[in-house]
Amino acid sequence: MVAAQTEMVSHAFPVGQGTGDSERGNKQLNSFALRGAMLFRSFIAARVALVALTFAALTFAAPAFAAPDRLFDALLSCKPEFFSVLKEERAALGPVRIDFDEGESNSPHGPPRENYYKQMAIFAKPIAIGGFPIIGYSQDYSVRKGEALSWYNVWLHVAWPRDKVVQALEARTGITFEESRYYDWRSNEAREDGRVSPEFAVSEMDTPEGQSILICDSVGANDTEVLRLPDITELFGAPELGPLPLGDADRLMKGLLSCTPEFFDLLKAEQEAFGAVQISRISRWGKSSDPIETRVKFQSIVHAWGLDLTGYVQRVDRSGGREKISWGFETAEWVLKLEHTIAKRTGSVHVEGQGWMLNLPTEATGYTPSQSFAIGDAGIEEGGLLFCSFSSGDFPAAALPEPSDLFLTAAR
Repeated sequence: MVAAQTEMVSHAFPVGQGTGDSERGNKQLNSFALRGAMLFRSFIAARVALVALTFAALTFAAPAFAAPDRLFDALLSCKPEFFSVLKEERAALGPVRIDFDEGESNSPHGPPRENYYKQMAIFAKPIAIGGFPIIGYSQDYSVRKGEALSWYNVWLHVAWPRDKVVQALEARTGITFEESRYYDWRSNEAREDGRVSPEFAVSEMDTPEGQSILICDSVGANDTEVLRLPDITELFGAPELGPLPLGDADRLMKGLLSCTPEFFDLLKAEQEAFGAVQISRISRWGKSSDPIETRVKFQSIVHAWGLDLTGYVQRVDRSGGREKISWGFETAEWVLKLEHTIAKRTGSVHVEGQGWMLNLPTEATGYTPSQSFAIGDAGIEEGGLLFCSFSSGDFPAAALPEPSDLFLTAAR
């Protein structure tokens, strides 16, 4: 997936192409819509680690930058030079975890449309940049099929609440920041000041409590020469911290929807992405030797198709006198959102009494999941479930792999 995303970003953002002032209003509306749908929903995957980092922020590290404050000043100016400065100062940022996410409404079907993507680098500890405790970097972008970017943003994630960040920015720059109609904080003095771009903003939308983000909207979009957005692995290199991102999220999800035994091979091949899992067994009969359900809790949220995968479940149900088996992913999303995402990805819809059927507009490129695939509630857990279900005659329980053979139970 890392290589695939690198190729996609390179082709999507060629030199000299970008949005101009005429698209400014649409770009900002798109940016706001995406923030509401996937802004910090995806970055929340690292929340457990980031909460610990927040408490450590009072003693955050002061690394040896080649030019102190140069990286922070480059972000304030929202120029493409920010990327070259980031590359030059990369060593001072320490090891990172890399992750990817995308819009839950992304679709490969139909006429050219905007699809949204997000790339993240999560730091091992808060790093002092411009006097602010920075805990991560991310970039998101919109791509139209066969066209250049619609917009893209870059962010630094701060282990301080918004009000404290705004106060520190005003002391540092000498200009005032006020709340804008986009629910972030910008400076009306930025155009005259020159050091701070009007594209620069502070926001706390969808962030964990006590954190905020420093944003540059569409870096360089109004420049004559617009550099392409580098892939995050070009900026930070290969990830040094785990869990790793999925190697091929699309293949894994299609494997689940096909409800064939090959899915288990795909699942095992991706075990580094699920981290050190916790496996629990539940028996409705009260017999530990005959569990009816095996639940696997992932180390952190795993992103696929814009969904937050939180765990894996296998069930063997003998309660009705006839054995039924099922397996699938638990998600943070509920049923309606899951139905929407599966419909967008496959170009199909589930019709009561008829099963999965192709939508007419996507007949040429769409496909239907297996009729054994279903979407439901996660039961005792909050969220939803994407699962395959069979009677024992169609798929014997003995053919189910042992979850401990599919996942890692200790960190590597």
